[in-house]
Amino acid sequence: EGRLRALGLWTSCSRQHRHSRDCYLGPRERLNLSPQDRDTRAALEAALEREEVGFADLLPSQRAPLAVLRLVRGAAFTLCNRLAALRAMEVRGLVTETVVRRSAYGGRSLPEYRIAQAEPGLPPDQVTERALREGFAEAAREIGALFDPEDPYGLLLPDPASLRELLRLFGEDITEEDWRADDVLGWIYQYYQDEAREAFRRGRGRGGRRAADADEMAAINCLYTPHWVVRALVDNSLGRLLLERQGRLEEAASHRWSEEELRHAQGETVAEFCRYLVPPPAPAGPSAPKQLREIRVLDPACGSGHFLIYAFDVLWRAYRQAEPDVPPEEHASTILERNLFGIDIDLRACQLAALGLYLKAKEYAPAFRPRALNVVCADARILDGERRQAFLRHLGDDTPLQQVAERLLTNLRYTAEIGSLLRVREPFEALFRQRRMREAGQAALVEVGPEQLRLEGVVPRERTLGEILEALRAFEREAVERSDMGSRLFAADAERSLGLLSLLSQRYDVILMNPPYNKRQELPAATRGYLSERFGRTHHNIYAAFIEQAVDLATPGGFVGMLTPLAYMYLGQLRPLRTEIIGTEAPPELVLEFGWDILDPAQIQTAGTVLRKVEAGADPVRPRTFFDLTAPRGSAAKEEAFVSTLAALRRGKEPQSRYVTSLEELGRIPGSPYAYWAPAGLRRAFSRFPPLDRDNAGAPRAEKIADVKQGLATADDARFTRRWWEVPAEEIGRGRRWVPFVKGEEYARYYHDPSLVVLWEDRGKELGEFERSVIRNPDFYFREGLTWQLVNVNRRVRTRYLPPGCIFAHTGPSIFLAQPGERATFALLGLLNSSLANLAMLALTPERRWEVGQVSLLPIAPAALRTEELARAAREIHDLLAAWDTGEETSTRFVAPRLAQVAFPLPEQPGTGHPLVRDFAWPRCDPWREIASLTGSPGMPLEELLSILAERRGRLEARVAELEEAVDREVFRCYGLEEGAPAILDALRRRLGLGAEHEGDEEEVVDEAAEASDDDLDEVRQRLSHYAKRAIETS
Repeated sequence: EGRLRALGLWTSCSRQHRHSRDCYLGPRERLNLSPQDRDTRAALEAALEREEVGFADLLPSQRAPLAVLRLVRGAAFTLCNRLAALRAMEVRGLVTETVVRRSAYGGRSLPEYRIAQAEPGLPPDQVTERALREGFAEAAREIGALFDPEDPYGLLLPDPASLRELLRLFGEDITEEDWRADDVLGWIYQYYQDEAREAFRRGRGRGGRRAADADEMAAINCLYTPHWVVRALVDNSLGRLLLERQGRLEEAASHRWSEEELRHAQGETVAEFCRYLVPPPAPAGPSAPKQLREIRVLDPACGSGHFLIYAFDVLWRAYRQAEPDVPPEEHASTILERNLFGIDIDLRACQLAALGLYLKAKEYAPAFRPRALNVVCADARILDGERRQAFLRHLGDDTPLQQVAERLLTNLRYTAEIGSLLRVREPFEALFRQRRMREAGQAALVEVGPEQLRLEGVVPRERTLGEILEALRAFEREAVERSDMGSRLFAADAERSLGLLSLLSQRYDVILMNPPYNKRQELPAATRGYLSERFGRTHHNIYAAFIEQAVDLATPGGFVGMLTPLAYMYLGQLRPLRTEIIGTEAPPELVLEFGWDILDPAQIQTAGTVLRKVEAGADPVRPRTFFDLTAPRGSAAKEEAFVSTLAALRRGKEPQSRYVTSLEELGRIPGSPYAYWAPAGLRRAFSRFPPLDRDNAGAPRAEKIADVKQGLATADDARFTRRWWEVPAEEIGRGRRWVPFVKGEEYARYYHDPSLVVLWEDRGKELGEFERSVIRNPDFYFREGLTWQLVNVNRRVRTRYLPPGCIFAHTGPSIFLAQPGERATFALLGLLNSSLANLAMLALTPERRWEVGQVSLLPIAPAALRTEELARAAREIHDLLAAWDTGEETSTRFVAPRLAQVAFPLPEQPGTGHPLVRDFAWPRCDPWREIASLTGSPGMPLEELLSILAERRGRLEARVAELEEAVDREVFRCYGLEEGAPAILDALRRRLGLGAEHEGDEEEVVDEAAEASDDDLDEVRQRLSHYAKRAIETS
């Protein structure tokens, strides 16, 4: 900012008025600028004009300060990238040491030392700046993409103190060993963005829906892919393609590497190097062999180039095997010019990707000098106005061609947000067809004799997209010849646009990506509109649109290797992606379901997938391979599980975490989720039995079981809801001011006490008049039914009884039987809390939020609803838990603290006066009588009373567990799955992460003694609270 001020480019304006660019551009004539500074200022003015284009949707007064801020950030990132690049090149001996300081030079770098020796009177700060400029110039001779001397974002350096601290950070804090690692640039890039990512999340707030701008899009999607995941995806896509070409796939896939050998990618051949190759369950059929130079690999969201760098490793071995006599530097150049291509919306990321590829090439071929790097930045900001019109005039009188160009420039407005999602072929091919038809129609009017030219000879040759790109390049060359910097920036943006269009107009044999994960509501409105128009089947999630685009860009027989949210495997709205795009055009060859812990710091579940585009003669029902890696905690543990499974496969064993099934078999479950781990009996249940709600499930011919409904959303709970004890008991109940309100707040199964009431005076008149509230399904209010918790943190079924007389909320969706009755209601309660129902829900969604549409799909055996044993067991669990709840002071059933219940005789009725307990009765079952018989006396020491209470708790928990096992047995019997029960229970344990490594719940295992002590303290507190309350009330 200080450097900008010195040049008369202000970063802030204190005057109170509508701001414009003039506030930030001080008059040049008042500044005593050197010729060099005047040139610098002119370049920065043009850069500011370009940046303002990115904020074209804002008011003019808002654009200038944001453009200045973006210029400052761009300059800062460019400097950090250059210092990182210099340091990475220094440790490899590629350039003179400029960043690191040595004691031998008096705590300075070698260039600083030389400059100071040559010019002793030069101030130290100027010595440092000149040394850096010289270092940048030296590096530019090797890799101009990152050190372009004409780049206006590289013209600024920070103040001397900040610059010294940056040099110390890059030269001292990061070790030389780290600088030598291939993935250090990726980590640097991710941590550049941490602050911006966190600021966006804070700015949106919980549940916020503010859209991200282009810079925020880059920041929030900067998520580094672990190297082992990169290896797995590249080895099973590019590696497999090359091995098929060599005829060595089977040999490589069957080699028996040990687990330790598998972890290390080394060897001189592709077969030796690609050790994470998973043996395919069946041959895919022959593919047309390609020359190595024809194999094209694209990363459409390349970030710092991690996938491309490892792909270079693989391709290098293929070239050295095929052409051992060719000079290494020729192979390096060929790989970068002919094989590898990358796109990203962040210029800084593209610079680091180019650097990473350059360093990788130099590692193998020290004599390599880069000729071309196909890494394209999609952040072009094509200026409107005169420059745009000049370009259109440059196309002459070719009106159809001008239409293509106009569409092109319009679509390029979105590239800073959508990048590789720009559709190139479709819109332009349609315009070309129109042009051809128009010209053909004109030619048909010409009379021709039998000896004259045929029609195609009369029609001018069709201009292909490549010819349009050449026309744009010609315009660019003319723009460069003009003297003003604005034209030069226009030319630079045009060049990036040309590169983007060129890459997106071609086909690729392998596409590798970790695409953006933005939700639809996080995208700018214009971008959402573009996606809806161009990606009708996948516009809900940007990563899904990337998958559709990748499949479209892939050649027949080509691969798509991707790390994405695993929601694509299950999400209902993405069924067209699974069934129409992936299932029909590019079925998965390999799916690695990771779950949590792969992307740091994103809290998102992911999957690694390798798709293969269908080619002629392919078997559509071939088996597919899936790995379940969800249970291990942390990325390192998941890699261990992957390696262990892979080693077992190569030894001819059948590891439990590897599954093989066909897409046809997966389609048995509604929505065709990739529930590959679901036992066959569970899949058959979905096709054998009717869904819980046939209307929501879209199965009108199925038997009607129940209605599954969303409830009331107040939109202002603080205004419309209270705890039941906050209002007089006589005002609670149907037809009164307040009504019991069920929101699904607590983690409870079978039984839950409604602690809330909602304002429902005059049938909810005030709520109905509140514009943000939504009163859904009021015809079902006050009915008896079942309800469940919308958000399940540990993904366990938590269905509970809904007593009559309540209103249910949108967060407590509810179920109402078509033929209600006590037996059917409690039988369904047991069924929905069973292990079978839990696993069926996990087959429909891995997420923690269980929506009405998903629950409606659960298969229901009608015979189960008529089973007395099932209803009796569920009713007893409910009644036991309800009786235990009489010891909770906040419960509508409160009788007395549990310690008091041990010491004194039990009252017959609760004393709360709540309408839901007017028909209260203690359980009549023998287990409760036995529990209630464990009593003490008022004179007993507290410790003894607590011991009796602990025994009561233990007996109740044991009885509930016994009954839950009985529920499972009865449900399995009703579904005819007695023999398949062990497989279903084992699958449920695995999906909940309750295997041998993780006994207990998903949460960490707790100390039982400490937990018991906490229970005792809670009981004592409740007793003290109760007596304190009584003392106050009677005082």
